Amino acid sequence: MLRKIDKEKWLYIFILLNPIFDLLSSLFNYWGFSYTPSTFLRPILPLIILICIFVTDKKIRKPLFISGLIYMVYALIHLYLYSGIRTGISCGSVMHELQYLSNYTYLMFTLFSFIYVFDKHKKKLEDMVFYTAVFYISTIYIAIITRTSLPSYVEGTGFKGWFNTSGAVGSVLVISLFILLPYLMKKNMKFIYKFLFIFLTVFYLCFLIGSRVGLIGSILVAGFFVISNIIYYLIHNKKFNIGKYLPIIISSSIVLIVTFILFGSYTLDRRKALNDITDKNIHIAYDLMDIKKKVDNHKVADNYMSESQIKALNSLYDYANKVKMPNVDLRRQQLVYNYYLYQYQDSLSLKLFGNGYLANYSSLTLEMEGIALFFNFGIIGFILFCIPFLSIFFYGIYIGIKRVKSIDVEYMMYVSGIFVSYVISTLAGHVYFNTSVMPAIIIIHLLLVLKIKELKESDVK
Repeated sequence: MLRKIDKEKWLYIFILLNPIFDLLSSLFNYWGFSYTPSTFLRPILPLIILICIFVTDKKIRKPLFISGLIYMVYALIHLYLYSGIRTGISCGSVMHELQYLSNYTYLMFTLFSFIYVFDKHKKKLEDMVFYTAVFYISTIYIAIITRTSLPSYVEGTGFKGWFNTSGAVGSVLVISLFILLPYLMKKNMKFIYKFLFIFLTVFYLCFLIGSRVGLIGSILVAGFFVISNIIYYLIHNKKFNIGKYLPIIISSSIVLIVTFILFGSYTLDRRKALNDITDKNIHIAYDLMDIKKKVDNHKVADNYMSESQIKALNSLYDYANKVKMPNVDLRRQQLVYNYYLYQYQDSLSLKLFGNGYLANYSSLTLEMEGIALFFNFGIIGFILFCIPFLSIFFYGIYIGIKRVKSIDVEYMMYVSGIFVSYVISTLAGHVYFNTSVMPAIIIIHLLLVLKIKELKESDVK
């Protein structure tokens, strides 16, 4: 029975269901539920596919079992260490920490399932990305028009539609655009529909979402797309037909500039609002300042903070005052604190297996995901969760350089999109961990893997 399951078809369905799961998750959270159906329903299809692969392919069974065992052993050791270093300011239980480990492990094995199932480039895979992007952007505009959209931030800035976080929505759309721009240029569709989709998506990311991920991300997509086309024409000694793209570039630029002048940008409004509430006399967040005062006055309870945590907080305070860090710049404060904490925790086991993502105060939890994977999940955790993706990326660059005469715009956009996903993950955070963004991340890495196969096969031919 398992052999008869059409794995490819079910993975297409999984991709299409993902934004619906996001919607359900957001609605159930809005209604006050601790758990949502999406938590249990989302992993079902990838899990079934993984079981099918394990049962039906004897060659892959042993390495798959060993891989699962390695991730399980790592998780047990990490959680054991985490339970021993938790203090009064820790913002998560062992079960909360387990959720992060489960999500990253789920990401790894879902990536494997996609790479295993798709052995060649499928246009239908890009179709699925297009349909999901249309779903996201359509529902967001419907929510905005009907005035039922949730704000992107607690102060009421920006729009995120009916979804949980603007960060996830922005990341999905930005990564998807790296796939969809070259796809739409080839797709047999009326120009007006292509233009309308791209314009509405970029307009939302630039002016309505309210986040830097959307604004900077959409600019990077456009920039990389233009550069990729120029490089392609230069490599293949073709004349760059600027006339083909000039009307689109000029008309889009005029509309965006006029719109910005008339309506402004929620992203820039949020930056201005943050600057307005910055306290020039305090250089760490107010709640961190309260903890610092308690530490200085010896008013913290036993086991409220470890010695290394206290030393890291003091070092953060001294550094922030030295450079006059804005007290609203939480990401930077988190980075500095976790850097010092990593230095002060003189423990090989914590450096190998991680000092716990949720082991600190909520404002000190490192949101910069790429760095957190090294500091909080350790050297081994970084290898297990990052190296598979990084190996695809760097191997893709190596093959592209080696076969530079064969690369095309798609290849360059996939490489650029993956690079931008790493940047977003490192600077913004909660991208690779976020189950909403995982399908887009997996698909763009998969497309690069398939493009690598095409490049290698072009040499044989």
